[in-house]
Amino acid sequence: MPRYFPPGHRWNRVQDGVLIGRSEASIGLLESTLLVAAAAVVDLTFSDDVRQRLDQAQRGVAIADIARLAQEVDSYIIENGKLPASLKNVTEGGEAPVDPWGKPYAHRVKGSFEYVIWSFGPNGTNQKGKGDDVTRPN
Repeated sequence: MPRYFPPGHRWNRVQDGVLIGRSEASIGLLESTLLVAAAAVVDLTFSDDVRQRLDQAQRGVAIADIARLAQEVDSYIIENGKLPASLKNVTEGGEAPVDPWGKPYAHRVKGSFEYVIWSFGPNGTNQKGKGDDVTRPN
């Protein structure tokens, strides 16, 4: 005949000389499933927030870079009397400046001394300054 322990005891009963029952410290399938689900919800909530903040920070860096490049292009115009053929001509080392997403900044000449500098943005595709592209017209 199984012997039962009082409620709250670590083991519920003994059967054939072996302790049978659930330890107070163990977790059942339902509890572990709920914990995993809760962790997933928290992860999605925070990762979405982190992604949005990262995107905002990268956009801020791109805007600052574009403003700096515009100043360098303006200095180039003053010194040479014409627009640079490439953004490589206005940067140190002669390398194409790269946006926070790893793509080179683009520029387009609109007139004698008018130009637009932009980043392709997070999706990395050239939308000519529209969509998610980051731009600052001059």
